[in-house]
Amino acid sequence: MDEKKQPSGFERCLNSANRRIGKIWAALEEIDIHLKRQDMEGAYGAAFEAAEHSEKLTNLCREMPAYSGHPRARDMIEDAMLKNFPVEIGFTAEGWFCVRIPALLPKKNKGSPAYISDPLYPAMKRFWQGKPPARYPYNVTVFRHVYDRERPERQYRDHDNVELNRIVDIVALYVMVDDSPMRCRHYYCSAPGNANRTEVYVVPRNDFARFLEQESTIPDEGVILYENRP
Repeated sequence: MDEKKQPSGFERCLNSANRRIGKIWAALEEIDIHLKRQDMEGAYGAAFEAAEHSEKLTNLCREMPAYSGHPRARDMIEDAMLKNFPVEIGFTAEGWFCVRIPALLPKKNKGSPAYISDPLYPAMKRFWQGKPPARYPYNVTVFRHVYDRERPERQYRDHDNVELNRIVDIVALYVMVDDSPMRCRHYYCSAPGNANRTEVYVVPRNDFARFLEQESTIPDEGVILYENRP
């Protein structure tokens, strides 16, 4: 008797993606049910579930082209990620390094940050290609969580419940001597804006007071970013 053919890696990935689509549909239907009952707490819970399954589906879809054997598969996937998830990178007029991510970071244990870190790494790699390194020996890494001003304030998240580590690790590769507590301190703040996003600033420690003075004046669209450090 012939042995049953085992599915290829591509087929396994496709099957996992199809199962994840079913879970997304189920979560969306649950959101609709809760909304009709005016149960906002239940709707928000189902929305988080839909978001988590969507993140996993995105990661599966990013894997599938690699099974094609195409020599530029990785580059093409990165191009698609950066086109649909445009990360802005540059230096402020003050010389602070800045990354603007067009999404809020996920809660710890509620979702994977891979949907953010996966495009962030190639974006950083491309930005720094051909540029001299900019190392901040003692810095404050600022996470500025910008919430759509139409979002109810009660939905702002506690700063200590947001997944930051993978973002810090990628940024540290290019602009920090070390991200240990003696070299790198963290500061978190939230602000209303015209859309959800996360801004990450790497500020020299002796400039931090200046950043605090200017933070409330940052425009909705964000400060102007420059290719090279002034």
